[in-house]
Amino acid sequence: MTNQQPVHQSNKAHYDEALPPIVGTGVLDLLEPKLPNSFLGTYCGFLIRNSLLVLTILGVIAGSLFGMLLRYFSITDPNTLMLVSFPGDILMRMLKMLILPLIISSLITGLAGLDARSSGRMGSRAMVYYMSTTVIAAVLGVILVLGIHPGNPKLRSSQEQDTAPKNQEVSSLDAFLDLIRNLFPENLVQACFQQVGPRPRTRTGPRRRTKP
Repeated sequence: MTNQQPVHQSNKAHYDEALPPIVGTGVLDLLEPKLPNSFLGTYCGFLIRNSLLVLTILGVIAGSLFGMLLRYFSITDPNTLMLVSFPGDILMRMLKMLILPLIISSLITGLAGLDARSSGRMGSRAMVYYMSTTVIAAVLGVILVLGIHPGNPKLRSSQEQDTAPKNQEVSSLDAFLDLIRNLFPENLVQACFQQVGPRPRTRTGPRRRTKP
C-alpha cells in the first residue's frame, strides 16, 4: 500500500499539468467566441454592445429614404399608402398601450421601496411636478392649435375628397387591417367598449370607432 501512493501522486500531478487552468473563468467566458484583437473585432464588438441604438438609427435612415422614394414616384394609391403606414400604426398603438401600465408599475415599485416620510415628501413633489407639466402642456397645446392648426380636419377632408373614389364600398383589405389593429388596442379600458371599425371610402375625416 505504501509503494502505490507515490505512483498515485505522480499520476495526479501529471493530470494537473495536462489540464488547462480554468480557475476564475466562467462558463460564458469559455463559450464566448474570441474575436481577433484588431479593428474589425473592436468594430464588431461595438455593434453588438450597441445593437439597439444601431438598429434604431438604421431604421430611421431607411424610413426616411423609403418615404422620399414614395414621394418621388408620386404614389397616391390609398391601399399602398395604408399598407406602408400599417406597421408604424401597429407600433404606435403598442407603445400607447404600454405607457400607462409602465408608469403605474414604476410608481408602485418606487414608492414601495421608500419609507413613509420619504414617500410622503416624494408624493407631494411628484404631484406638483405633474400638475405643472400638465398646465404647461395644456397652454402649449392651445397656443399651437390657435397658431398653426395641427391636424386640421378641413385640410384632411379636402385632400381625401380629391383622391377618394365615389360610391365605393368598404374594402376587404381595410376590414382585415382593422381586425389586426383591434388586436393591439391603444388603451385596455377603452378596448372593452370601443374598437376600430372599417369605414367607406367616401367618408372623410378620422377613422371612426364603433362599439362591439
